[in-house]
Amino acid sequence: MKNKVTEVLFLTAATVGILIAGVQVQAKTSIEYWYFSVTDEQHAFLQLAVEAFNKANPGIQVDGQRMSGNMYDKTLTAIAGGTPPDVLHFERSAVIEWVAGKGEVFEALDAYLAPELRDRDAFLPMARDEIFFQQQTWALPFGTDIRGLFWHIDHLEEAGIDSTRGPKSLSELDDRARKLTRIDPDDQIIRLGFVPWIYNWNLQGWFWTFGGGVFDYTTRRPTIDTPENLAALKWVQSYAERFGSAAVRLSASWSTFASGQLAMCVGASPHLLSIIKASPEALIGADEVPWPESGTNGTWSGGYCHVIPKGSKFVPQAAEFMNFLTDTETQIWAYDAIDLLPTTTRAFREVIRRPRDQAWIRLISQLPVSHGRPPLWLTVHVALIATQEDLLNFRKTPEQILQEVQQHMERQFAEILGW
Repeated sequence: MKNKVTEVLFLTAATVGILIAGVQVQAKTSIEYWYFSVTDEQHAFLQLAVEAFNKANPGIQVDGQRMSGNMYDKTLTAIAGGTPPDVLHFERSAVIEWVAGKGEVFEALDAYLAPELRDRDAFLPMARDEIFFQQQTWALPFGTDIRGLFWHIDHLEEAGIDSTRGPKSLSELDDRARKLTRIDPDDQIIRLGFVPWIYNWNLQGWFWTFGGGVFDYTTRRPTIDTPENLAALKWVQSYAERFGSAAVRLSASWSTFASGQLAMCVGASPHLLSIIKASPEALIGADEVPWPESGTNGTWSGGYCHVIPKGSKFVPQAAEFMNFLTDTETQIWAYDAIDLLPTTTRAFREVIRRPRDQAWIRLISQLPVSHGRPPLWLTVHVALIATQEDLLNFRKTPEQILQEVQQHMERQFAEILGW
């Protein structure tokens, strides 16, 4: 009898052990995380972030996957097929466009936000504007950049120009552009001082600089054809008139500035970092782009975010991972590790106090006033890029260009978003 009891107890204990083991296996939630269009450096950081989260959260196992191909097509296909990732690294400027134009594609996040992310001022304005729509939060921003004016310090010093600061007005920028331009005896340009169409500022940046813009959030209408934008195009076109076809034909790639063919250039923070990393001895200055009295700082920011696609089976756990990626400590970690600029107000206030090159500090100090990208950003960007050759070669007037793009964008907003 004693042996029977012992056997029963042994079997019962073994059964309980199996059940406990089974419960432990079932309790470990597996989260699938996709990210597209990242650099090798960013990929390595994201893998470290995944490892850190998994270690701190033994009940959740995140599987980070670097994806190839078209992010938009693959995401839509996965959602339609009922097999989306639980967390997606997504183009931030497309969030509102997708929520407004494609139906229920993402989960609203407000119920899952960490306490430090619930306040409206938790995010820098340019990031908040891209993720908040119809009184709901649809994404958590992750990483950004900032634009400004860059210059070769030696070029300015050679011309007798103060190289420790940027120009304080557009007229001073124009004057520096003339002084820094070098032309050979055959009237060929050796070096241009500055042209406003190179590099990553674009016509939208000049619209904001002159006090205009591309979209009105209150009326939900495109605002291309305005007096402010007209003044911006006329100023841009004046550079083509001043420096001629040789300036217009100059390659609009970043290498034009990096190689020294251009003394000053508008560009984004990653481009400045690329020069510094490739040539540590390079002497590059940076500051904000000046604006007219009736205008404003036209700088703007790009970047990505994280969303939870509809169909995720583990929304609370996915949101927990996203909160981890967005919290102050992780954003500061990303800044220290790979110079990824933060999107939360608390993280920004921390990193701006850290000692760095003054040019870098001047550049990133603009983040609180940077412009976010409105809905259909890529659509308006493509439309304006398509008009640039006509503008610079005087095939169309600035008035014609603004009217045509305004009409095009009104149709696009009606067709895509129903606005």
